[in-house]
This record gives sequence, structure tokens and C-alpha cells, in this order.
Amino acid sequence: MNKALMKDLRNGMGLEEALIKHKTNLKEVMGVTPRQKKLPEKYIYRVKGAYVIQKQVNGKLVHFGTYDFLSEAKIVRRELIKNNWNKLKLGKILNDNNISFKIPSKSPHKNKYISRLASGNYSVEKKFRSGRHTIRVNAGTYKKLEDARTIRDELIQCDWNETLLPEIKKKHGIVNSLGE
Repeated sequence: MNKALMKDLRNGMGLEEALIKHKTNLKEVMGVTPRQKKLPEKYIYRVKGAYVIQKQVNGKLVHFGTYDFLSEAKIVRRELIKNNWNKLKLGKILNDNNISFKIPSKSPHKNKYISRLASGNYSVEKKFRSGRHTIRVNAGTYKKLEDARTIRDELIQCDWNETLLPEIKKKHGIVNSLGE
């Protein structure tokens, strides 16, 4: 469980308030993952015919990608261990080893977390529910659907860490609909 969350709970903060503050919910805190089969390989699980790398980092379950082949997942896991499970190194690890990364999707829609606005632009937003409250991570609006998808995919890889948004935009040369 997240250490900061636990500290807040020990200091008398209510559960709902703590979940909102840490932008999480009970399923994420407790590490509940749907229908995964544990393999003899540490941190690698088989889910719906693919191989998923997941590990608890600082009390939080972190997803390091979904791969078609067990051999690819093993290579990525080995490199992540060498890099102290730094998720920011994942892109380089994949490029260096010529491995493709699948963005997991719970729905058949290719545009999950993307909405088309009346203006014709595309908005990228993820909602976290915590009790009666909803927390939103708004990643901006973009003129091109491809730009919105790129931003969404990068944010999924970094677990919706919105502080990395300027770096992601710079990396891909993307500007939002406001020119930022």
C-alpha cells in the first residue's frame, strides 16, 4: 500500500479523503487485477493470451506493459531490474531491444480517454473515481486525433503522471489546440 496514503490514514485522515488526495481508489490500493494467471516468472502474468509485467513500487501496483511473447517480457523485466524499475527508461529498453509495447484496453474502442469536442478538437482526460468524488487528469485538447492518441499512450505508460506532460509534448513535438 502507498506509504504516504498509510501515513495520512494513521494521522486520522478519512479513507475517502485520503483516496481523493492520492488520486487512487481501493482497487488500485489493494492491487486487484482482473483474471491474471501467475506464472513461475516473477512479476510476469498471463492475461488473455498476453504477458503482463506488474510490480509493486513504493506501495503502488505499477504496470510495465503487455507483450505478445514471454521471451520479450523476460527481456524487459531483466532490463527494468537493471534500471531499478525506473518506468521512464521503459521506452529506451523497448527501442534498444526492438520490442513493441501494447497499450492494454478494456474496451474495443481505439480512442479510450479521448473525446471529440464540438470544435472538432480532441480532448484527452482520465477520470479516477473515489467514493462520491471524481478526480480528473486533463491532458489538454489537440487538433489531430493522432496527437491525442500519442499523449494518451504516453500518459498510460507513466501511470497518468501529469507532471510529465510538458516533457511528453516536447519529445513528440506536439502542441495542444492552444498552441502550448
